[in-house]
Amino acid sequence: MGRSRLASFRWWILAPLLTLLVLAAACGEAATPEPAPTSPPAPVGVTAEDVAAAVQAAVAGMQPGASGMSPEEMMAMVEQAVAAQAEPGASAAEIDAMVRAATSAAAEGAVSTEDLRAAIDQAVSDAVTQAVAAMPTPLPTFTPVPIATPASAMITAPWFREGRRGGVVPMSNTSDQGFTDPHAEPGTAGLTSKLMAQVLRYDHVDTGVIIGDLAKTWDVSADGQAYTFVFHDAKWPDGRDITAEDVKFSLDRMVEEGSPRPRAGNLRPYYAGSEVVDAETLRVDTTIAYAPGFLQYLAINYMKILPKHILEPMENDEARQRFLNNPDNLNSVVSGPFRVQSYLQDNFWEYERNPGYFKEGLPFLDGIRVFIIKNLTKLTTAFRTEQVLMNHNADMGLTLRDLVAFQEDMRGTVTVHFLGATAFDGFTLNHTKPPLDNPNVRRAIYLAFDRLDFINTNHQGQAKMGTPFPPGSWMTPPDEVVATWPGFRYVDSAGNPLTNYYDVPDAVKDPRDLEEANRLLDEAGFDRDQTFVWLMGNAPLHKNMGTLAKQQLEKNIGVKIELELQEFATIFERAISGNYDFFFLWHGINISDSDELFNQIYVTPGGSKNRLNWEHPRIQELFYESAREPDPTARQALIWEAGDILRQGEDHWFGIDWRQNYVAVNSKIQNFFPAQTYQQGNHHEAIWLAE
Repeated sequence: MGRSRLASFRWWILAPLLTLLVLAAACGEAATPEPAPTSPPAPVGVTAEDVAAAVQAAVAGMQPGASGMSPEEMMAMVEQAVAAQAEPGASAAEIDAMVRAATSAAAEGAVSTEDLRAAIDQAVSDAVTQAVAAMPTPLPTFTPVPIATPASAMITAPWFREGRRGGVVPMSNTSDQGFTDPHAEPGTAGLTSKLMAQVLRYDHVDTGVIIGDLAKTWDVSADGQAYTFVFHDAKWPDGRDITAEDVKFSLDRMVEEGSPRPRAGNLRPYYAGSEVVDAETLRVDTTIAYAPGFLQYLAINYMKILPKHILEPMENDEARQRFLNNPDNLNSVVSGPFRVQSYLQDNFWEYERNPGYFKEGLPFLDGIRVFIIKNLTKLTTAFRTEQVLMNHNADMGLTLRDLVAFQEDMRGTVTVHFLGATAFDGFTLNHTKPPLDNPNVRRAIYLAFDRLDFINTNHQGQAKMGTPFPPGSWMTPPDEVVATWPGFRYVDSAGNPLTNYYDVPDAVKDPRDLEEANRLLDEAGFDRDQTFVWLMGNAPLHKNMGTLAKQQLEKNIGVKIELELQEFATIFERAISGNYDFFFLWHGINISDSDELFNQIYVTPGGSKNRLNWEHPRIQELFYESAREPDPTARQALIWEAGDILRQGEDHWFGIDWRQNYVAVNSKIQNFFPAQTYQQGNHHEAIWLAE
């Protein structure tokens, strides 16, 4: 009845409820539930024992009347919440029976009263700890000098001394996108992340801290607009030194205009240029003083340093892309902990330790094998038989229901680590193509989507509404405010507006949204006989989202959709050329900051989710104003203003839901810590295999 069981309950139902009840008892007055957390604890299966433990824990220690409720009323609230959220589901009567069984077991001596009380006390303590940790992200504190750690600190860490050398770890990946140029990579960068070093990176243990990779020290000027980096002694595979010239060349390439830079291009708003001081030192000038996103972006997986002497002589960037997207050439640009041993497109990648790696003693592993497994049944079987020990990137492609079953089946052998609400599901439309170039048509479609239906159908209720910025954080108003926004409104069976519809089984879309959507289409002179083509990727979530979108739009506003199944590479090509009407596209965020959504989706020149350069003048202004604003409260006001513009539904991206990414890791793998986002980590230099 301790920590692991309490953590198994649905985070947006029970955690706020326990916060209300437990803190009410502690403070002697009623507390107000906080908005949903940005990084919730992992949802897993709920057993009968869990239910009894949670009910006991929630009621134990309550002071009658402290929160204005009797113990019986408190019990009823907890029972109702647990009954609604248990997996596979438990009625109130069943919960009562479980509670009585737990109590009688203690009375009969099967469990001592002292043991039961100790377990309950621990559960309540854990609930408070979990609830406090789950509170919304506070307003950011402005720190003139970003917190960072020199790479040299790594070799004094306890894990470095404890690490075990040797072994090859088999991993799984659900796709092989065919991009190995890190600066032009649109998706995960996972397959190349371990091959190439970068200036900075996120610490693999304290994953919110930026540390040096190639950089051994750095400082920032008094005005906050110049960073000076000093680099380690490191070499390319051909024996030439990695110098400040290579870093400058690579940074300049990351921001190069006219070439695809879907992730690396995040540096463009901040990067003013750089100057080589000497072979080991580079000064980087920025456009914004102490910009929140600059060092954070510099540490994500796409900001790889490449050899100037190999790439610069090539005729143009297209030639460089062809070179880098050929895996046979990758070992000539290796500077990271591993190099390519062998590969077979769409089948496997094998890596071996890089003997020339500049960090002595790393990596611990002899190698890594990544198997491309697209069939989910084969994937889970591979985990059960230990043919793979972890998924390579933070997404196995499982629905939450399948993930819960998988986690229960692998309990004690595999741990599922959740990254928090780092995946933003949305639909993108071609705003340059009639009639989608009409803002009224776009707004009508935005209003017609039933986001709660998507959440319940595809994620079994384990997601949050697709607000323009992450829900439950300083970037977005509380849930009860979001519930009043057109497009996010729901009513109960009696037609009453709901402010917390996640808990209501019979919640339906507010008719006012559909009435307004149809009015806007009529006003735009929309031809209901025309058919839009919806590009659909060959993956379960893409298929499910496309099918549900078709059903909703045809039913709610009479918009006809034809689903067209395509490989992801084809979808990316058509996205760049503008040869599409709609497609589902989720965004794995790079950094946990509002700059991320501006950079990738809302401002131009477009990031990976704004290929056709949708633009709104005030949104452009708000990005730069917020990036320059040192006062947290003022910055929040700017972000909320941007959210108010974007939630009108006249842009090119319709947010549907925010959900969690995850990594499944076998207990044989030691020293693994999940990164903050999908786009950080994957170096794998610090993990090792248990004996």
